[in-house]
Amino acid sequence: MKRIYYFIFPAILISCGGAEEEMSENQENNIETTEPVTLDEATILEQYTKDYIPENKDGKWQIDDYAEIMLGSKVYGSSDQVPEEERLTANWFEKLDLQGGFASVTGAYEGWSEVVLWRMKDGSDLVAKMTAGCGPVCDYSYSFSILKDGEMIERDASDLVLPLGDIMNQREIVLNKILSNYSDVPEDTYAQVRYMLPQKGTTMYVDLELGEEEIRTHLLKLSWDKEMFNVEETFEDAENIMYK
Repeated sequence: MKRIYYFIFPAILISCGGAEEEMSENQENNIETTEPVTLDEATILEQYTKDYIPENKDGKWQIDDYAEIMLGSKVYGSSDQVPEEERLTANWFEKLDLQGGFASVTGAYEGWSEVVLWRMKDGSDLVAKMTAGCGPVCDYSYSFSILKDGEMIERDASDLVLPLGDIMNQREIVLNKILSNYSDVPEDTYAQVRYMLPQKGTTMYVDLELGEEEIRTHLLKLSWDKEMFNVEETFEDAENIMYK
């Protein structure tokens, strides 16, 4: 496995006046006046500017390669393959479907990630990542990125491939109906939109989840045309609620 590191060193601005004499004296004595990056600064820079490059032995960019890119680290085939010294930090596949373009990844932490691949008409790849972090309530974060041959083209492509306006409008419609029809659901209930990344096929449902994952209902069904997602069906009937 290879990692690429980019280091950015701070520029030092020198004020006018007596600084010119100081520069001349330092040049004559070959003294370096730029302050070196401290160990802590270098560590921080490295952490935020490195990209993980998968091994990709066959040269074909599949979901296992993209999972490593999106997570920024090697993903082992199973927990049994993790070296002892990496037990607390490593990721491994819970489920890997190369043909279907789906991967579920976990590690020695609460929560998990899902990564899904859609092929695009122009030869690029749309890769979505869901990360779930769980305390008493699970929070879900999502990213949709466009890559080609393993290189990032658009890190945040949500507005390019998702009908975000339709999704947010539908969220308000369904949420208001739920609050009107179910008196036991308080108005300040925590509500989050969930993209149900498909394990099979290319169609994706968008759901609304309320409270501590107590209630979930469909908002929209999205179809994929190899360029973007389009609304195939909307769900405005609050009776299609699914209690967990």
